[in-house]
Amino acid sequence: MEEDRIKAIFADFKPEISSDISFLARLQSNLDSVEMIRARNEAVNKRNKLAVVIAACVGFIAGFLFSIGLPYISAMLGNIINAFPQGVYTHALLDNTLTLTWILIGAATIFISLNTYNASLHLLTRRAPATPLP
Repeated sequence: MEEDRIKAIFADFKPEISSDISFLARLQSNLDSVEMIRARNEAVNKRNKLAVVIAACVGFIAGFLFSIGLPYISAMLGNIINAFPQGVYTHALLDNTLTLTWILIGAATIFISLNTYNASLHLLTRRAPATPLP
């Protein structure tokens, strides 16, 4: 009984079938859109990989340079800590000056690498030419 009702509902349904030419034109348009998106994604992935390589190289160089300057940075940090009034916390900080220096060097290197990545992405992005004003 239920099946007969469903058949009765769809008995009058006669959808229009579009012509083969319009179907093929729409299909070709959709395929062109997919191809355009694929090419765009490929370009974006290539640009992202290049930006990562640039940021990694700059981060490595920055970390190397900071590591060379480790004794000077550590001495400077010790002088800054000595400028504060002496207490329990300042003695603990002075005992761990080298650890704090490495933390600062790591943070600075990460900061430099992330900013280099963002700048690389910005510089590698092609801009559409500006339209002239009338």
